[in-house]
Amino acid sequence: IAVTIHLDEVLKFLVNSSLEGTDEPLRVYLTCFKVLHAINDPRNDEILIAAHTLLQDQTVNIEEEALRRSFQENVPAHREILELFADHK
Repeated sequence: IAVTIHLDEVLKFLVNSSLEGTDEPLRVYLTCFKVLHAINDPRNDEILIAAHTLLQDQTVNIEEEALRRSFQENVPAHREILELFADHK
C-alpha cells in the first residue's frame, strides 16, 4: 500500500507538471508503468500511452532519420516503451 501512495503522488505530478529538464523523463513513465502493471492497476494502459505519446512528440522534432532511429532504439527506456506499446495494441 505504501508503494501505491507514493506512486499516486508521482502520477499526479505527471498529470499536472512536466519532467522537462530531467535526464530521462521517459524512464519515470516506464517505471510507473512497470509498477502499475505488477500490481494489476488498470492505469498502466494510460501511463504507457502517455509515455508513447511523449516519446513520439520528442521524436518528431528530430529531422535526421539516423538520429531519430538512434533516439528510439539506442536509449533502453525508449526502446522498451516502443516494444511495450507495440505489444499493447
